[in-house]
Amino acid sequence: MREDEELIELFRARAETAVEETSEKYGTYCRSIALRVLRNEQDVEECVNETYWRVWNMIPPCSPPNFRTFLGRTVRRVAFDMYDTHAAQKRGGIHAREYEEELSESAPSKWDVETAVDELALQDTIEHFLSTLKK
Repeated sequence: MREDEELIELFRARAETAVEETSEKYGTYCRSIALRVLRNEQDVEECVNETYWRVWNMIPPCSPPNFRTFLGRTVRRVAFDMYDTHAAQKRGGIHAREYEEELSESAPSKWDVETAVDELALQDTIEHFLSTLKK
């Protein structure tokens, strides 16, 4: 399996294997983030594919210092975009974010979905790091 720097170089070189090798290394990680937001396997696959497409278009010019975190944030954004789109369709065209803003005025809360996803992504990162250490 390639190192993150090598994966970034594949994207820069527009190598056809960049997405395939990224999926091989981080596919499970990306799907787990998307699944926590979307809760639908078909939407998750679409979300992950859209994430790879966005990463393909962002590198270059972007050069992420931490590729795993970059992927996690990108897949989270895509998942929330898809969630908003689905919620808007179910609610007759009003976006979920507008509902959140309206409700937050009447019932403020310290908890929100983005914070929860960030915490889970951080937890995954820490667990991944700890698994590389000797007992």
